[in-house]
Amino acid sequence: MYNHLFRMKLVMRYFVFFVSVLFLVPLEAWADIEFRHAWSRATAPGMPMGAVYGHIENKGDEDVTLISIEVDSARMAEVHESIEIDGMMRMREIVPFTIPAGEIVILKPAGRHIMLMGLSRALVQGQSIELSVTFSNGEKVQTSAVIGGFGQMSLPN
Repeated sequence: MYNHLFRMKLVMRYFVFFVSVLFLVPLEAWADIEFRHAWSRATAPGMPMGAVYGHIENKGDEDVTLISIEVDSARMAEVHESIEIDGMMRMREIVPFTIPAGEIVILKPAGRHIMLMGLSRALVQGQSIELSVTFSNGEKVQTSAVIGGFGQMSLPN
């Protein structure tokens, strides 16, 4: 009887410890996908397009594909890349956009980026825009992109 009670108390202590640790770790720590260092550039009033840059990391064991992007200030968003064709820079949509397992994909000016179309407002330096990105593994990642100045080429300070 004494041995049984001792085991029950020990099991309860481990359970309480495990649950405590579980709630101390932020939910993002359990996620496979992270979108960090998100930023954009300011746009002129009436400009219908903009772009978002940053780092998307897949900490999981399997490749994931970006399924959708929702932005609070754009009618639609797609992943594009800038490429040179016959000496001219052009943009094209990347479908599917896959983030390989264990890798970081960098979105940057003159490269891969999230193209914002149908902006509902000008992107103003110092403000931010909210993005919600859904991936094939079911994760929905939310991030805030800080807006830098016109022609900004790197993450604003």
